[in-house]
Amino acid sequence: MNSTPVRLFVASYALSTAIATHPAGYIKIPRFESTDAGHAALVTASRAAKRAVASGKPADEDAVDVAAARLWKLTAKDVVAMRDFLDVLRRRDLAQ
Repeated sequence: MNSTPVRLFVASYALSTAIATHPAGYIKIPRFESTDAGHAALVTASRAAKRAVASGKPADEDAVDVAAARLWKLTAKDVVAMRDFLDVLRRRDLAQ
């Protein structure tokens, strides 16, 4: 859930509806399968990010984003576009 695709969806949902209640209910999250290589990659990246933050180091958000994007069949180009748009939304929110 803590990936660029999900953050962008939540930000866009709140923006378009002017409410922020339960947007996660609209995100299609595949059922976890421990034998799925994509799911395993996301678990590994997420755990590494959590350990990094706990030790005061920056999380490797790229690894989490790439693994999460694969679950939704998004490309690296898609993730870059999503990050760019999230930056636009953040700058707009800070300016208000």
